[in-house]
Amino acid sequence: MTPRRSIAAVLTLALASLALVAGVSSPATAAATSSVTGTITSGGKTLPGLKVELLRMESDEDNYYPVTSATTTTSSTGTYKISGFRTKDPYDEYYRFRIRVSDPHGAYVTGVRNFANAPGKTVTRNATIQPAGFLTGKVLRADGASPTTTRVHLIGPNVDIGTPDKPALAYDDDRGVKADGTYRFAGLPAGDYTVRYTDTSGKYLDQCYDGVLAKQGTEATCDPAEVPAATKVTVAAKATSTLTDQQLTNVGGHLSGTVTSTAGSILKDIDVTPVPQGSASRDWYDYAKATGVAGTFSRGPLASGQWQLYAEDSNGVWASQWVGGTNQATGQVFDLSPGETIDDIAVKLKSRAVLSVKTTTGSTTATFVISVSRKVTGSAVSGKVSAALGGNTKTATLSGGKATIKLTGLSAGKHTFRIHFEGNGNTSTGTKNVTTTVG
Repeated sequence: MTPRRSIAAVLTLALASLALVAGVSSPATAAATSSVTGTITSGGKTLPGLKVELLRMESDEDNYYPVTSATTTTSSTGTYKISGFRTKDPYDEYYRFRIRVSDPHGAYVTGVRNFANAPGKTVTRNATIQPAGFLTGKVLRADGASPTTTRVHLIGPNVDIGTPDKPALAYDDDRGVKADGTYRFAGLPAGDYTVRYTDTSGKYLDQCYDGVLAKQGTEATCDPAEVPAATKVTVAAKATSTLTDQQLTNVGGHLSGTVTSTAGSILKDIDVTPVPQGSASRDWYDYAKATGVAGTFSRGPLASGQWQLYAEDSNGVWASQWVGGTNQATGQVFDLSPGETIDDIAVKLKSRAVLSVKTTTGSTTATFVISVSRKVTGSAVSGKVSAALGGNTKTATLSGGKATIKLTGLSAGKHTFRIHFEGNGNTSTGTKNVTTTVG
């Protein structure tokens, strides 16, 4: 909701505008701006040529986020000054500010300092930043193809320069490689890092330094707690750590095919997720990219082993399905060898069933008028429906998408009945619970 300005605030703004038109700087205008100055040092030494940004903390309904409102560079003596920035937003609320100091050459770790609003005054904000280290290396592919599809990921010291609700690291932790496979990270805080290599072309599985297969999942990881064989890399301040050359060798498998309706119509926007056979974990959704207009999917690279596929329509029109079965236990199992592609997998989805139930009750009876239609078309369906309360069950055949079932011999009181459609060749099963009072 947009705040409403008071009449006094509107008049104040109007008077300030008149003063500016007349060429007069009013006291209110002077008080509406501020300045910040300071000296940037490291180890007692002043630092020239560093980038200093003034960040104004904007807010939405729930969070604060930084917006760069001015930028300058430290002088030969390591000092900076940014003047004349407004201290209030258009609704007369004070901004929150911070400065962010970074080294274009990456020799120092990026740092931030917050400061309080001081309308009409100059705030002094000195900052001490830490010397950084560098990490370099080279990664190639076993097939000899260009390595430029490779990205290098770091997990290291948690040096945070973001806001509490929008954390951001002080250093770059994800970058690509050059045509010769080399890469270089700068501005790194001293400490231990894990290194992971990702092939964005989808041929190779994620790999840790030094030659160790990463743990695969929604996001592959080289966390030593999960991949004990992964080698930690130590970066020291004012030094360059050079890693031994790496080669991507773990070729992944792929599962690919097409999703259609049972009638053969191409289906787009269907998520097809690979899941290790029998896994109770559903943490593989990063692979569940939706099918496009052609209804095709290709999932991988996947580690060798046995896999199942789960198809799901996020729009709720088509029924979810373990491919090749009615549940995970009966779903088809795909046995992947390293680098193998199993293609032409045909996934056929049924429309969801929509159940509508009208209920009337007597002293010991409950009568249900049940209607069943296809979610995708709204048309009536054929098949069987049942109504049940515990072991008291009756079944009826739909005619024109409708059936009436009467349960007798019921005890008085509130009961929850299970209304179930058994499904047919084109429409999935469906269940609806109906709570009503008998007697």
